[in-house]
Amino acid sequence: MQKEIELKCLCDGLLNALRKMGLGKYSLRNYYYEGMWPLIKAYRKAGKELYDPVFTNEVVLGIQKQFQEGLIGNHINMRVRKMAAMMEEYSLRRCIVWHRIKPCPTYQLSAYYENITLEFKFWEERRKMRTPKGIQSFVGITRKFFRYLETNGHSSLKTITLKSISDFLLFVAPQHKGSMERVLSALKNLCEYLLGCMDCIDFRPSLTARPSQRKKLMPVFSTQEVVAITDSAMKYSSLSKRDTAVFAIAQSVGLRAVDIVNLKLVNINWNSHEIRFCQHKTGVELALPLEPAVGNAIADYILNERPKTQSEFLFVRARFPYGAMTPNAVGDRLRLHMRKAEMNYDPGCHKGFHSFRRYVATQMIDGGVPIDTVKEILGHTQIDSMKPYVRISKKRLLVCALDLDGIEVTQEALL
Repeated sequence: MQKEIELKCLCDGLLNALRKMGLGKYSLRNYYYEGMWPLIKAYRKAGKELYDPVFTNEVVLGIQKQFQEGLIGNHINMRVRKMAAMMEEYSLRRCIVWHRIKPCPTYQLSAYYENITLEFKFWEERRKMRTPKGIQSFVGITRKFFRYLETNGHSSLKTITLKSISDFLLFVAPQHKGSMERVLSALKNLCEYLLGCMDCIDFRPSLTARPSQRKKLMPVFSTQEVVAITDSAMKYSSLSKRDTAVFAIAQSVGLRAVDIVNLKLVNINWNSHEIRFCQHKTGVELALPLEPAVGNAIADYILNERPKTQSEFLFVRARFPYGAMTPNAVGDRLRLHMRKAEMNYDPGCHKGFHSFRRYVATQMIDGGVPIDTVKEILGHTQIDSMKPYVRISKKRLLVCALDLDGIEVTQEALL
């Protein structure tokens, strides 16, 4: 369980943390009166002195309902959600990291299922067996599961059966063609949590089926698309130099979005013309060549557009506080320029920032670069990690095609 903390102490500590981050007095005033004060009033009305994340979540849901009914403005709704998220983070870590608030879920659960989802999230965080992104994925799957139960008349977990679980798996399978293994893992963990805290059947026997492995070929940018994205970034007046530098790195050496946003000023070695950093995914240090065009784009951003800040990160936010960008922000900028370049993009087509990485890999493979060399440049530790990139290389796939010469085929056989 979380350590108990008085709401007043939590609010004072959170305001001090925001003050130390450099927020001005007017920003602090707005966050207090529009975000924190509605929560404080709800606590006082309920006679609660200790911080309770479940109760806070109920208050946030009530604020959202008032916004949907037109009783309050969206700025109040957003500030309360932002403050609730920061209170939760500060209560766990006694510090906060400035980041963008997540959008509202596409569907709302009842308070019963919403509270179970929140407690399941806390349980996963306490176990420390998954990354924050992994926990977020499990919570999303849990919300889908509870939404399905509500839609089918299960207002409580006491009424579900093994058939309910099987029906949900059939329902959700088309949405997770390549990730049903993750769905099963999330439900197994959820069942383990539920059995330890409430009356619920053990539905793990319904989760024994092993899904087939993913075989879908992931999309890759073409040379024309890369040029169109780069041209759009150069023409777009807002943050053009930062976007141009980010895309230049991506199309040159194929860095992952998380590695680009984690780059620091010291990772750029101007004397040896290298980008040297430690990969987020593998923890392995990687040294890549800094091409002149890429170096010029980075220098142009640092000298002419980067905010004056003491941040050690290369690419920082355009607004205060000037912390590091997030991978989601980089993806948002890419989708913006894809739209401006009038590229065909449909949500769910998996054409995103990682398509730059596939572009670099296929360009090298089609150009005859040895697989081992491509593996080293991409920073993979196992040669098997190269299989997805070899599969999307058209030239390599043509080598595998069988010649039909010498095989007699009659028209009747084809009909």
